[in-house]
Amino acid sequence: MTTSSDHYSPERHLERALQQIDHGDAAGALETLRTVLSQEPDHAGAHALLAVCLLNLKRLGAAQHEAKIALSLAPDLPLAHYASGMIALARQDTDSAENAFRRAIELNPDHHASLLGLARARWLVRDYPGALSWVETALERAPEASDAVALKGMILFERGDFEAAEAAARKALRTDPENIEACLLMGNLHFARGDMNEARALAAVALSQAPDEPDAIELMVKIRSRRQPLLRLWWRYANWMQSRGRNGQILLLVTAYIALQVAVTAHSQGHVGPWIWIIVLVWLIAVVISWVAPTRLRRGVEKELSAVSLKTEY
Repeated sequence: MTTSSDHYSPERHLERALQQIDHGDAAGALETLRTVLSQEPDHAGAHALLAVCLLNLKRLGAAQHEAKIALSLAPDLPLAHYASGMIALARQDTDSAENAFRRAIELNPDHHASLLGLARARWLVRDYPGALSWVETALERAPEASDAVALKGMILFERGDFEAAEAAARKALRTDPENIEACLLMGNLHFARGDMNEARALAAVALSQAPDEPDAIELMVKIRSRRQPLLRLWWRYANWMQSRGRNGQILLLVTAYIALQVAVTAHSQGHVGPWIWIIVLVWLIAVVISWVAPTRLRRGVEKELSAVSLKTEY
């Protein structure tokens, strides 16, 4: 009689988790990696991939914890340094990110993900020539790598070279029709040209593969905000709040609440004019919008998903 453990293979599970991460299925990858760690708690590669997975799920603290475990178990594992670099990049600490990526490349000169990590770090500081140089280095080693081609297209798009960006996106999608970054690049190109139907369809393709993909949700928000400007305003506010981190959000809300209480008390004592009630009203509206908008956004996205025909032929 065989059991599930008889069929366990860490290499196969890690390969599957990597494919799930590449295609935006972070939740599925999380379960796959938990299977590995339940069998081998000290598997450094699983901890490193788990860090990347948690980072994709916006769980930055947990991701950093897993990356530290991976590095403590295997200081010379390129994947562990790559994970640390991506976490630093998420914190917009480009110096630490580049150091981590360079260390991974020292250990493995052909470490594709770290070459693209260096490109992303240069892109973050708007060093477009430097970013493209690292992408080209990655493509020299892997000419058909769709993730590198898609990243090149995104950098070109931000630089304003729409024609070359579209060519890169189409090439990436021919190689990998499920490449989410290339799909969203095409969507943003159509949005920039005012073709909302195509942009909506491409955002839906990405969301059908990865329902929590932030760039896909943002594209859908941009499309819907053409009709609902307040939605775009709320989305920017939500992103700004998220960038503060949980402690920053709590501090900001507590400070706002204390300031509101001080203003109301001052008004009751006759120290300020009736305009304080306008501030109170605005604050209450902001609270209501912050509570209701995420649900309305999700319902709107689900409505868009059911309304468009999914298409991936490019």
